[in-house]
Amino acid sequence: MKYLVRAVKYFFWFVILFSAILGVFILMKLVEPSPESLFRNGMQSVWQIAGLFAVVAAFYPRLAYATRNAVIPGDPSETRDGIVSLMEDRGYELESSDGDGMSFRLSSSFGRLKRLWEDRVTFTRTMEGYALEGPNKDIVRLISALEMKFNRSQYE
Repeated sequence: MKYLVRAVKYFFWFVILFSAILGVFILMKLVEPSPESLFRNGMQSVWQIAGLFAVVAAFYPRLAYATRNAVIPGDPSETRDGIVSLMEDRGYELESSDGDGMSFRLSSSFGRLKRLWEDRVTFTRTMEGYALEGPNKDIVRLISALEMKFNRSQYE
């Protein structure tokens, strides 16, 4: 269900962004405001573009969100404070914590808006550390920082 919600959000985001760009062109009087003059095939092109946005939005969540493992040795009670401080340094705030799992959200409202409120990073305890779930580019950076912080002896 979460995947479908993300796909729908991105579809509407693409439509809004495309409409805003066309709106700027129309306001600057670079193009006529009718679909027949904007596009080669008129309204048929509008439906083709909407179909293209639907296809891209359907695949985008699979590429943009992932679950990856971070190797963090030690007891969860010992590593929890270090994880929370690192996440706060990166602009996240602790949303919830239950047993061995934690959930973080961006503390900036503007940052959350830029990501369409899909900014949650979830930590789930595994045998070798934690499994992080969230935006792919964020969790790759976070895993690197976490492993560097908690496995410092391996890197020295």
